[in-house]
Amino acid sequence: MKTNRMKNVLMLGLGVMLMILLTACGNEEREVVNETTATESEARGIDLPVILYSEVFDQEPEEYFVYFWNADCPASQQFEPHAMEASVSGIPIFIVDMTDPANQSIWYDWRAHHERYTTWVGDVENGEITFHEGVSEGDFAPEDGWTIQVVGSYALAQMQFPQNNHQPASPSEVEVAGTPELLRIVGGVGVGQGVGMEWGQALLAQYGQ
Repeated sequence: MKTNRMKNVLMLGLGVMLMILLTACGNEEREVVNETTATESEARGIDLPVILYSEVFDQEPEEYFVYFWNADCPASQQFEPHAMEASVSGIPIFIVDMTDPANQSIWYDWRAHHERYTTWVGDVENGEITFHEGVSEGDFAPEDGWTIQVVGSYALAQMQFPQNNHQPASPSEVEVAGTPELLRIVGGVGVGQGVGMEWGQALLAQYGQ
């Protein structure tokens, strides 16, 4: 009975986690994968070189950025001007089109993430959370990516930050949590990776440092 109850709690929490992730776009939103060619990306004003994820570490500049892009993602569209502005200023940026079937294997598994990093931490009655014995709200610091979500009569601690490798050294180590996502590469090794507008802009600001 306890096991079934826990499964029900985690399934309720999954919907909450997916709502949180709407600040970026992930593969959960795409039931059908559409191909977007380099020509189509240029027609949208994204005149940047398009590469496959398998080519991420094969580019010539000593330092460059890989922009994981999705033409159908509103958040990705909002980041496009920043990417273009950086490119015009001389920062090398390459696009990996996350709608291309050849790149689907590098999507971060948010469902597995949720199952691993969502914890039932207490019960809710009359709007008040009673944490389980040995657990306190202070164990889940927001600055570390944690949030406490109330789902019905359950209090769930959920990790919002993807736990992917932010310093990949090979294509097999690259995981894309959502778009827009930016990967900074220096000397053939990833030295920073982040999803969303703020992370992308912060990484671009590190160019040459």
